[in-house]
Amino acid sequence: MKKIFYSLIGALLLFSACNRNDDAEAPDEQLTPEVAQHLKDYYEGAKIRTVHNWENDTHPGTAVELSDKEGNEVSLFFRDFKELSLTVTKFSRFDNLPSSVRNGFLASPYGEMGKDRINKIECDDYAQLPNKMYRLEFTCFVPDRGELFTQLTFNADGYMLPENHGFVNQAWFHPCIDTDEIDFINNHYGADIRSYDNEGGSNAYHVMDHGVLKKVTFRDGWHSTIYSVPLDTEVPAGSLKALYELDPDFKYVTLRRVESPNGNGYHFLNEKGDGYFIKD
Repeated sequence: MKKIFYSLIGALLLFSACNRNDDAEAPDEQLTPEVAQHLKDYYEGAKIRTVHNWENDTHPGTAVELSDKEGNEVSLFFRDFKELSLTVTKFSRFDNLPSSVRNGFLASPYGEMGKDRINKIECDDYAQLPNKMYRLEFTCFVPDRGELFTQLTFNADGYMLPENHGFVNQAWFHPCIDTDEIDFINNHYGADIRSYDNEGGSNAYHVMDHGVLKKVTFRDGWHSTIYSVPLDTEVPAGSLKALYELDPDFKYVTLRRVESPNGNGYHFLNEKGDGYFIKD
């Protein structure tokens, strides 16, 4: 497998003594011609804060941090000192977001929360993915759970993906996407990838497949695909029998299809989000 992966140690090398540059060298003098041309084309007049070049046996590259004309903080990652792989933009103001994303947030269940509650707004733009991902992070009060961390992800069209209440790795942890994973998704579900996260040892993609949002996860190859299906889906009689043998009084309100190399099945969930996975 052609694996393109940066470990946390690799990311920290960006700021370590392993930096190949002379710190006295001006930032713009540390850029390769390809990186310098990209900055000229897309960030003319921006203030470059830092440039970090690193070398290893597998994936050398460059990281550039700058402030754009709108005052946003931007980090760019170039593979092999020339090929843009990831752009992470930290927005200084909610109003700097595209109108489609602002409207998507305001129309969401959290739209009346108040923009001042948002403590982080970032855009992750992977060169290998068709969609930019706008992420808003905040805490909010949820009955029976108290203050809860919440991350909302929107595409450039304002489409909101399922909310996330757990922490995932920052985009700079894994600035290069595995090309084999993209090929797998293209071959099985088409190219409509809506988001990507590096969840520790797993890479997770949200993919829109014929109107159905599916979460496709990889861990040393394809690990699983999970998606919601209608409650009136015809479930195999054997699966229902196995479910009610485990819990005769169980009532499920959410039904998810789970597909994996180890077999397929259904995940039955009650209103609290608890439930059972039953193989076909």
